[in-house]
Amino acid sequence: MPIIEKARLEDAKKINKLYDELIHWGHPSSLESIKKCINLPLHYLLVMRGAPGEEGEDFIFGTGLLSLRLVPDHHIGWIGFIDSVIVSSKWRGKGYGKILMEYLIKLAKDLGCLRLELTVRSDPDRKDALELYKKLGFKVLGEGKQNYCVLELQK
Repeated sequence: MPIIEKARLEDAKKINKLYDELIHWGHPSSLESIKKCINLPLHYLLVMRGAPGEEGEDFIFGTGLLSLRLVPDHHIGWIGFIDSVIVSSKWRGKGYGKILMEYLIKLAKDLGCLRLELTVRSDPDRKDALELYKKLGFKVLGEGKQNYCVLELQK
């Protein structure tokens, strides 16, 4: 079973490598931005490490980010935004994305979030991710180049 934990500064280069697998439309990921995000309040940059096989505990094969914001609405509550959920291409299709998303959802609930939001590109290579989010209960509220998805956690 993989270990999911908050990223450490020494993980930044490995996270950057994962970002390079996903972000292939002209925006190079930034090592400095990743380092800032690791220590930024209300941001939970997670890593999945220790993939099955011979790679060992330091091998990072997944990452995901949960950011919190306080929204004054008809109520005041925390909203979580999930971003940059990535499982290394070698490990996709084996259930690790689901494990990582379930962890992020539980973390958001534990932190008192009222709902979760995320976007996912409409690219064909992101179709499986969108289907996973739907299976986890996310509703697609806006479709286009980016699909806007919401999961209500508490009323």
